[in-house]
This record gives sequence, structure tokens and C-alpha cells, in this order.
Amino acid sequence: MKLVKIISIYVLNLFDLAFTLYFAWLYGNEVELNPVGKWLLENKTFLFLYKIILVGILLAVIYKHRRNRKAVIGSWILFCVFASLNIYHVFLYIYF
Repeated sequence: MKLVKIISIYVLNLFDLAFTLYFAWLYGNEVELNPVGKWLLENKTFLFLYKIILVGILLAVIYKHRRNRKAVIGSWILFCVFASLNIYHVFLYIYF
């Protein structure tokens, strides 16, 4: 596993945060479908701690175990999930 993939996941995570904040500002917190995400939107301090610090720490742990097959699979799953979320956000941005 390369560091580029971990950095890409983190950048996609930050784009997800930016899109989520933008849509919440535009339409209200009800746009967040995830109940934990909705709670985090209502408590912005925890949102930033979670999305910036905790995700970064978890990605560092995955990178530390980069030779472990489960870590590699997990990183690909994370990459696909965050990429899909960002594609969805771009779709919403363009069409709504």
C-alpha cells in the first residue's frame, strides 16, 4: 500500500466534510442521512475533531499495518466509499 492512497483517502474525507457543511448550510442539517453525522453536524467541534483528527489517526494506523492484507483491503474499501460519497456530492452540487 502506498502513502499516496492514504493521502488520497484523507483528501476525499476533507472534500466530504466540505460538501457536507455546504449542503447543511444550504438546506439545513436534515440533509445528513447518517444519524451520527447529523449529531456531529449539530456539534461542530466534534465534527472537526472526528473528520480531521480521528480519521487522520485511523489512516495512520492503517498505513502502519500496510503489509497486512486486512489493512490493504480496508484501505481499498475506504477509498471506494469516500470516492463514491464525493461523486454523489458532486452530482448533488450539479443538479440541485
